Amino acid sequence: MPRYELLSSNEDDTLAIGREVGALLPNGAFVALTGDHHAGKTLLVRGIAQGLDIPGWAALRAPGRTLMCTYHGGRCTLHHIDFYHINQAPEVPERIEDAIADPETICVVEWADVLRDVCPDHELIEIEMRVSRDNKRLDVIEDRHDLLPGLAARLARWLKPSPLEGESWLIAPEAAGVIPVGEKRSGVDRRRVNLALIWGDRRRGDRRRQG
Repeated sequence: MPRYELLSSNEDDTLAIGREVGALLPNGAFVALTGDHHAGKTLLVRGIAQGLDIPGWAALRAPGRTLMCTYHGGRCTLHHIDFYHINQAPEVPERIEDAIADPETICVVEWADVLRDVCPDHELIEIEMRVSRDNKRLDVIEDRHDLLPGLAARLARWLKPSPLEGESWLIAPEAAGVIPVGEKRSGVDRRRVNLALIWGDRRRGDRRRQG
């Protein structure tokens, strides 16, 4: 099972990572996006839209209280959903339920941990974005069923080296196949900001990660 840790040092990196992910997303994918405030979730979704060739992707914004925005014109329709304010609604709107159930479109949901029960059992991709106290973010990509062939090559420039002393990561770097401490890779700097992504097709009873 391939697993990767990535580093993103700025908004351009976050956008580019989203673009590479979006270019490989299959129809019917459900991307559950969780993590800290101001971690770049909407920016990542904007990159995904760019990877899907959605016209006007640069103007994409968080849906906010509208809960869902739908974008057409790319290689696949994109539903950008925001559950941050969903607790203000009596129930999940039918239009969102229909979007999630559509096997020909892609759903990307910010704050998906607010309503875990609506996440589908198949084609589920979980992306967690965390910011540490020293303003670093960790990216862990876990592609359990090879849903995104070619992802490793596309993200090679953001592979992170082993953690520095005192750093704490979600998984052991040797298990992730990351760069050893003494090895240099062009374009990689350990001071870079990170994201956090976890991928996989998971059953309802096996959701071990928390937002």
